[in-house]
Amino acid sequence: MDSTCFRLHQLEAITNNFSGDQKVGSGGYGDVYKAVLNGEEIAVKKLHALQGLDDEDFRNELCNFNKVNHKNIIRLIGYCHDTHERCVEYGGELILARIVERLLCFEYMQGGSLDKHIGDESCLLDWATCYRIIQGTCEGLNHLHNAQEKPIFHLDLKPSNILLDNNITPKITDLHFSTRVASTEEYYKTEIIRGTMSYMPPEYIECGIVSNKFDVFSLGAVIIRVVAGNKGYYRGHRELSRTQFIELVVENWKGRLQPSSEYRSHDIDILRVRTCVEMALRCVDRDREKRPCIEDIVHELEELEAEIKRIMSVPLEESKVLIPQMRSNPYHLPLQHLKDITDNFCDDRKLGSGGFGVVYKGVLQNGNMVAVKKLVMSTPKSQNQFENEGDLLMTLKHPNIVRLLGYCYETELIYVPYKDKFVFAQDTQHLLCLEYMPNGSLDNYISDAYVSSGLDWHTRYKVIEGIAFGLKYLHEEATVPIIHLDLKPPNILLDENFVPKITDFGLSRLFHQNQTIHTATYTGKFGYMALEYQLRGIITPMADIFSLGVIIMEVITGHRKYPYPDDIRKSSKDFIEREVQKWRIKLQEEPGYVSLEADCQQIEKCIQIGLICVNPEPTKRPTVKKIIDMLQGLESMEWYIRNEVTPPVAHV
Repeated sequence: MDSTCFRLHQLEAITNNFSGDQKVGSGGYGDVYKAVLNGEEIAVKKLHALQGLDDEDFRNELCNFNKVNHKNIIRLIGYCHDTHERCVEYGGELILARIVERLLCFEYMQGGSLDKHIGDESCLLDWATCYRIIQGTCEGLNHLHNAQEKPIFHLDLKPSNILLDNNITPKITDLHFSTRVASTEEYYKTEIIRGTMSYMPPEYIECGIVSNKFDVFSLGAVIIRVVAGNKGYYRGHRELSRTQFIELVVENWKGRLQPSSEYRSHDIDILRVRTCVEMALRCVDRDREKRPCIEDIVHELEELEAEIKRIMSVPLEESKVLIPQMRSNPYHLPLQHLKDITDNFCDDRKLGSGGFGVVYKGVLQNGNMVAVKKLVMSTPKSQNQFENEGDLLMTLKHPNIVRLLGYCYETELIYVPYKDKFVFAQDTQHLLCLEYMPNGSLDNYISDAYVSSGLDWHTRYKVIEGIAFGLKYLHEEATVPIIHLDLKPPNILLDENFVPKITDFGLSRLFHQNQTIHTATYTGKFGYMALEYQLRGIITPMADIFSLGVIIMEVITGHRKYPYPDDIRKSSKDFIEREVQKWRIKLQEEPGYVSLEADCQQIEKCIQIGLICVNPEPTKRPTVKKIIDMLQGLESMEWYIRNEVTPPVAHV
């Protein structure tokens, strides 16, 4: 949408020749004047003539504003680029100088800039308004990154560049440093460092790297200032641990929020506060690869609001299992409530059991279901340790990870027999409340007679791909990277659409990138355990890659045994050809099957990926990101195939 080109004299007239009485703001790059044009209030920004800001920057900002049209981006009304000559004094003499005037005209924002509303300890606005500002800023930035033919990186996002209208709707402004790129995946280096230091990511300050994660870092810094104030931002970075900072912010907002007669609305506000501060801390991670993309942030907020809408639709008592109770820990669920929804953990409600506990179906009053896992702890954890781990699991949010709704750590007195009499004893319960998966676990759909198990090839491929995406999230995108260590079909659940979701983090280890852990104890299913873990206790993300390879083979071949028939040693090529031929025969039996050759090629590719994942040498296994790229045809398997070593046959 092209803007109007104004003459300089027109803007001089409506600003009373840029009178100080009409000046409403001033910054490092220009002064802003309030004016009225055709009955509409507008803001006229007169740019300073600064070294480093030239006609190219002006044209860039003008072009970028003309390309965008969004409720959370300031609307450009017009511009002026005027060159004239004027007598000026220079060195004690009058000379004729060439004066360049650059001006931009925008819709007028009655609420001023966001920085005027942020104090030392918190934002001066109420929480509902703060949350709307956070949402709107995220949506505006997402529009710049993902709704353009060529994405726009803002590169100077900060509270003074977020303006508020009369309804306190946020609008991003000042695109003078912005740049258009071919793709959000693109990054480049620059030697020119400009902007505001506390909103610049470390890779830009130290190496001049510019990527889509630049704006995400700036967004995180803005959100932290909104929820914690200016002093809170520095306290969060320098004085407190991540957990301490989150709890400090939450407690401060609890003190400001007025408890409602219906406790849910108060608790939902606290849930939003917690989500925003956790999200902001992920955005300001020093490692740009660990920061979320802006579309992920917007999606997370949309999911939160959808969940809140669902919570508000259920009866008050029932919603206690879905939203945080206002106790010392916000995700703690009462044991009695979990007993009520599982009919006191009766056998009729049992969904399954494993080495770490028994899972029961919980039925809420409106008929919705949850899964309640009663953990068996060989070594009981302290309440603090259990709740810290629970808090971490609550941050895991991905379509291919089973969502934790809450947890319970509670000690009760029970009557037990002791030396021919009954005595009271303390019994500590550890429970998890999880989303319910109606189609059960993947192992229910794997059998020797794989052709009769009911899963067509496209569903199986979706399962393989989904498991890989979930594992990539755990390894590379979670707040703290996680190695699962017990990846197997019983720990992959299927929702109503057969979307796979990884569960059961009972063995999981937190790790830092490139870290190798040694352990003297291990547990797990032998057929899925990598040899270096099984024999030497070595833990790296490659242990999960081995397990993934075994699962891929099982999903394709239907074999329940680890993972190949005994004659695999003869030749990987023979094995692949034999399994592809089985599928070819199966698919040819289906009338009107139109994608036979394409699917057979896909099956062959998946088998090959499975084989290279179970290479006995961990360094010759691909990362999960490379596996996804292979599935999507973006990564060659040639190197891995050349280095493939046929694994020794093991039996369960």
